[in-house]
Amino acid sequence: MALPEAFAAYLRDFAAGRYFEAHEDLEGLWWARDSDPFLQGLILVAAAHVQLRRGNPRGAERHFRAAARYLAPYAPSDRGVDVAAVVAHAQGAAAALAAGAPPESIRAFRFRLLPGADEAWLAHGPGPGSSEAAPDLSAAVACAIEERRAAGLPVGPASWGAVVKEVSLRTGGRIARATVRAAVRAALAAGPEAGSAGAAGPGGDAGRGP
Repeated sequence: MALPEAFAAYLRDFAAGRYFEAHEDLEGLWWARDSDPFLQGLILVAAAHVQLRRGNPRGAERHFRAAARYLAPYAPSDRGVDVAAVVAHAQGAAAALAAGAPPESIRAFRFRLLPGADEAWLAHGPGPGSSEAAPDLSAAVACAIEERRAAGLPVGPASWGAVVKEVSLRTGGRIARATVRAAVRAALAAGPEAGSAGAAGPGGDAGRGP
């Protein structure tokens, strides 16, 4: 398929109710596409569902309204997504929450790709949506880590997030965030700093990871 793996992972996780993971799946692709508003809108839809699950109506309403604003210019459809349906759901959910509806009363959205989604991604332009060979994840991880070392930056568990972001940029957002994160963790754990770099002080990032 020509769909970027990050987008496919987003659809899989969203359908399974793994909204936080879906939110993370698209971040690399969003970075690689210069903060694409279309992808920002999809990320916000997932974030809104995270807030619903947490029982936070105000946060969910805010995210739904923002998602509708970002996605509305792409209606009725874009890259195989029925954008009009997503916007209608987001606007309806935001209005219901503003009127006092409990978070649990808001139904989960169901994405259904339109025919020709692969071609739509290919036609959108070169880069993450292209059919070129998959990027070399191992090489991207190694280069990102070596560049941090050369710059005198810390390399270890405390720097997981920064390395994951850099690798996502290097691979054009075409690899799911969870896959990138696992590769970075494995590389950092095997590195010479693995035994000492995670000793961050109070408020540090050690042990949390991206």
